[in-house]
Amino acid sequence: TYEAVAQVILHDAGSAGVLDAGAVDIDPERYVMQQANLMTSRAVLERVAEQTGEPADGLSDRISVEADSDLAQLDVAALAPDPRVAASLANTVVDAYEQVIRNQSEARAERVTEVLQEQMDAVQDQIAELRTDQDNAVTANRLAALQSELVGLEARAGEVTANAVMTGSPVQLREEALPPTEPAAPQPLRNGGIAAFLALCVASALPYWRGRIPRPAGGAARHAPRPLPATTRT
Repeated sequence: TYEAVAQVILHDAGSAGVLDAGAVDIDPERYVMQQANLMTSRAVLERVAEQTGEPADGLSDRISVEADSDLAQLDVAALAPDPRVAASLANTVVDAYEQVIRNQSEARAERVTEVLQEQMDAVQDQIAELRTDQDNAVTANRLAALQSELVGLEARAGEVTANAVMTGSPVQLREEALPPTEPAAPQPLRNGGIAAFLALCVASALPYWRGRIPRPAGGAARHAPRPLPATTRT
């Protein structure tokens, strides 16, 4: 079995998100762990299964993720009987992870945009009603406020759409997995060498320890059992 590892460096957890116009206060350690869990989530594994033709249930035992919150780094390891398959699987997991994140970001952006569009429609309806009575100073001021609100909503909708495209993936840098040159397990040559070395050590130590065991004077005959005296019946 071969193990290939792809490395991912995440964006700063406090960077602007899809739904936020500014920075978000997120715990970096928790953020990295969330991304590690998402990397092996059902949604990602199902997308990997679609691309590789392998069942998603079997992939969970062959893919693992180690997270380093200090470096905002994820190490994605994949196991396979062939080194090239292992490397391809690790890279496919990262690709699927990015695509799932991008799809989720676009879906959230679409929901927020729909809400903003409803608000814009309501403001436009109010503007249309007020335009029939612009001679009133109060009405004119209200109309100006609504027009300003409409401009702000339109700008917000544009920001959400732009952020969905620009910050859809949390991956800042990635290092592709390469086919490993040695198997991860089993390694018969190495294991056989270790076993031979241990056997040699045991064989060499036995005479030494036998020589250190004290022997009683007179040899083993000193401890031979004495015959019992013969008895006669009367």
